[in-house]
Amino acid sequence: MVTRGRPQPGSTSQPKAPPKPFAWDHASERGLSYGDLLRLLEERLEAAKSDKEYTYLAALYIQLRNGCRVSEAARALLVFAKTGSRKLRVPVSKRKDKLERLVLIPSNVEYRRVSWLAEEFKRKPLERATKVLATRVKVFSQRVLGINTHSLRYAFITYLASQGVAPQLIAKITGHARLDYILHYTQRLAAEDLLEKLVLGGNENSQR
Repeated sequence: MVTRGRPQPGSTSQPKAPPKPFAWDHASERGLSYGDLLRLLEERLEAAKSDKEYTYLAALYIQLRNGCRVSEAARALLVFAKTGSRKLRVPVSKRKDKLERLVLIPSNVEYRRVSWLAEEFKRKPLERATKVLATRVKVFSQRVLGINTHSLRYAFITYLASQGVAPQLIAKITGHARLDYILHYTQRLAAEDLLEKLVLGGNENSQR
């Protein structure tokens, strides 16, 4: 008798592995909203004493404002430091189809504070320079701010979803190839909002 779902003697087939969790499920963030992160980074940018610290903060700020990956923000910042252009198209990371996305450098990111990058990396190919800078920014973010850089992208997507932006449009902005990555979070956000309204009447600060 064949027992459904179990491998038979002599069979080389293995049970299917459980689905891989979404990367955002492991984002090490401190429970900060998009607005919280925006204020934090703007305050740190204003207070930054060295150009190096300012530059790393600027990369994180660009990532948050554009909802991009840290490598995309790093590449945009390197090109900005070289050309001064604030409207850039960069290759979307983890895409094999060579898709590019728009990354904008906010007006409050000062060119003079990040221009040292052009000299620092002038002998390195852009791809290599991007990897080096992205790694530095990741380490800085984790050690100094206690924030996983991917949580900035998550905060941006969550913010857009809370504003009623369609998942399809969010995916176009962020460069996601699979819409289910976006739906996973926008649907969860909508479900939690609905539960909150049903239980607390829309007052999240209500107490028993």
